[in-house]
Amino acid sequence: MIKRIFHPIGQGAFYSERHENFNVVFDCGNWKKTKQSEMLVKQSFKKEDVIDILFISHFDSDHVNRIEVLKNHCANIKMVVLPLLNPEEILLLSNFYRNIDNSIVPLITEPNQFFGENTKIIYVQPSENEETNNDLNLEQETLENNQSIESGTKISKGSNWIFIPYNYEYKTRNQELLDLLKEHSIDVSKLKKDLSYSIANRTKLRLIHNKLSGKINQNSMFLYSGPLEQKNNNLSIQRHIKPFCPIPFPFSILREHNNRVSCVYTGDGDLNKVRINIVYRKYWNLVGTIQIPHHGDIKTYKSTH
Repeated sequence: MIKRIFHPIGQGAFYSERHENFNVVFDCGNWKKTKQSEMLVKQSFKKEDVIDILFISHFDSDHVNRIEVLKNHCANIKMVVLPLLNPEEILLLSNFYRNIDNSIVPLITEPNQFFGENTKIIYVQPSENEETNNDLNLEQETLENNQSIESGTKISKGSNWIFIPYNYEYKTRNQELLDLLKEHSIDVSKLKKDLSYSIANRTKLRLIHNKLSGKINQNSMFLYSGPLEQKNNNLSIQRHIKPFCPIPFPFSILREHNNRVSCVYTGDGDLNKVRINIVYRKYWNLVGTIQIPHHGDIKTYKSTH
C-alpha cells in the first residue's frame, strides 16, 4: 500500500509518500513558521522513521523553513534532491534571507553541512527544454554525493516506481520581486555581492518579503512520482478528503481513472509557462493527481490543464 498525504501545514508546502519500505517528502515549510506547523511535522513521522528521499522544489522560505524540524525529528534523511543554483542565485537568495530567516541560509549555501555526512545531496540541472528525451534511469543507491543530474533523469526506487525531477529554468527573474526592489530603491547588484548592504536594508527586505508572501525564487522544480509503466501494475487509487467546511463535493469524479496512481508535484511552478503534460508526456496517462502550484493561486494555471 502506498499512502500519499498533502499535509495541512497552512500557507506553505508539505507532502509525503509512504511506500511499503521507504518514505519520500516533497518540500516542508510554512510561511509564518507557526508552532502548529512544527507540531504537524513532528506528528507526521515517528522519531525512528527514515526519510529515503527529500525533494526540494525551490528555496522560498514557505517551502523549506520546516526542513530543519524534519531533519532533527527523524532518524535520518538519506538523500536530498534539489535544484542546482548558479553562484549568482546563491548569493542573492542567501543575502536576502540572512535578514528574513537566517536558519535556512546554510541550506542554500552549504547543504552538505546543513544535513550532515549521512545524507547524499543530488543537484538537478536547470533546463528550458520541455521536449526532454532523457532515458537515463538511475537507482537511488547508485547516486553519489554531490552528483549533478540532468532534468528528466529517472530516479528508481523499487522495481517499478520512479521519480522524475524537472528543474525548469525561467528566462526572466520574478518580475514582481524586481519591481518591489526597484520601488524600495534596492540595488540588485549590491544585494548579490555585499552582505553589509543587505543588513543595512533589512527593514525594506522584510517588507518586500511580506508583500510577496515569501515568493522570492522564480524557478521551481517539478516532480513526477509514479510507476515506470502501466503493465503488470495492479495499483489503484483511493482518495480520502477531509473537507474544511460541509459543502457538497462531486466524489463521482474521483472514482474515474482509479488506476492513474501517479502524482505530479509542482511546488510554485507556473503552469502557464511550463507544459507539464509535455514534460511528462510518456507518463501522462498514469497521472491522477496534480498539486496545484503556489497554494492554489489561480494565476499560475489555466482551467484547461
